[in-house]
Amino acid sequence: MTDRTSFAKTYLGLANFAKSSALLMGEVACPIPAMPTAIISSCRQNVPVPAPHLGIVQLEMLPAVVARLEELRELDEDHDGEGAHAPVQETLDIAVGFVRALPFYAPTVAVGLSHDGFAVAEFHDGDEFGQVIFQPDGSIEAYHNKKGKSVLIEGDIGDQKTSEDFHRSFGFRLEA
Repeated sequence: MTDRTSFAKTYLGLANFAKSSALLMGEVACPIPAMPTAIISSCRQNVPVPAPHLGIVQLEMLPAVVARLEELRELDEDHDGEGAHAPVQETLDIAVGFVRALPFYAPTVAVGLSHDGFAVAEFHDGDEFGQVIFQPDGSIEAYHNKKGKSVLIEGDIGDQKTSEDFHRSFGFRLEA
């Protein structure tokens, strides 16, 4: 609750500053929207602020997703009755870091396990689908499909090319 209170105080302070700045510059002050769409940097540049995802608010959902990943740690071999492997703990560790690093504007995420026991994160947003499979060696296999155009991204999480390809396709950074 304190985070929301401090956000509200900061936002109101910025809104009042924007109104007073507009009056000082001789501009007509506009009503401030409920959420900012941009901020003015110290270089007087307009910096856009991404709008929150219209689905479930990501920040409120993330603790439940992390808790689900922790629950998956307890599963045994053949937990699905179809020969699935036990969870690979290293992949769950990487997935927890990934989920905690997701920006608030990322699509809603669901987590689970692959048949091999690797942690998986999936994103569904209308006609867009994304899946990230975490490997025990710190690499990923990521699939992204938007309007019938599919992309496969493979590589280490810390690799610059993998990160750039992921960001270009998914719209947010690959961090874990």
